[in-house]
Amino acid sequence: NGDYVRAAKRLEAYDSKCDYELRIHRFLQTLGTGANYTAAPPAANTYTGTNGIRSARSHSVRLTATVIGAACSFAGYTLLGYLAHFTIYWRALYASSLYGIWIPVTAALCAIPTGYALSRLIWQRLLSPGEKAAVHEAGMNASPIELRAHKSAVHTSIILGIVIMCFAAKSGIAIYESGIVDNTSVFESESLPYSDTSAVIYERDTDLYHIHFDGNRTFTCSSRMAKEYILDHINTEVKEIDKME
Repeated sequence: NGDYVRAAKRLEAYDSKCDYELRIHRFLQTLGTGANYTAAPPAANTYTGTNGIRSARSHSVRLTATVIGAACSFAGYTLLGYLAHFTIYWRALYASSLYGIWIPVTAALCAIPTGYALSRLIWQRLLSPGEKAAVHEAGMNASPIELRAHKSAVHTSIILGIVIMCFAAKSGIAIYESGIVDNTSVFESESLPYSDTSAVIYERDTDLYHIHFDGNRTFTCSSRMAKEYILDHINTEVKEIDKME
């Protein structure tokens, strides 16, 4: 808009600049004190025609690259989440993280920043040969410093995504032949061995089983879950009541 002083300050603040931005910055540094210029009209500020710069710089290309990167990331994170689940709970009779939506939801949340980071590397691959040549001719290719920054962002987002997906795969309740493990807390795990069972109560009104363990610990589950995975491994007699007080 003609505010060259502000433009120079903005470019100065960039940690990394492509060749195109470096040339603009060098030009702005040659301006005399108090110099005032009229900004070029929008039509002259954008390359059009056969060179394809306009479409190459459009938001649609970056958006498409982000969507592609996020979709690939979502598929990878989802697969990783289920692989981590089966690795962690390969001996479990039941693990709640397999049946909930926590793994795909977490994969979607991790895929958004990863997809955005990947888009900075893959967007030029979506251009036609003419558009790629125009970008190169205008000096708009990413500089080595910029590429390293983008790759670092991708690596960081992927590493964080892997860690988060492993936590998501681990989170939940797991039932083994020897007892129950509560991993609903991110950083803590509680083990409830069947040998510590003090009482088993069936509540008719709610069709729930309340399994009491030593140390004032209780695990409540549905009738189907108790009959299918738990009761066969507990020797404690089941007490039936109409409703818990």
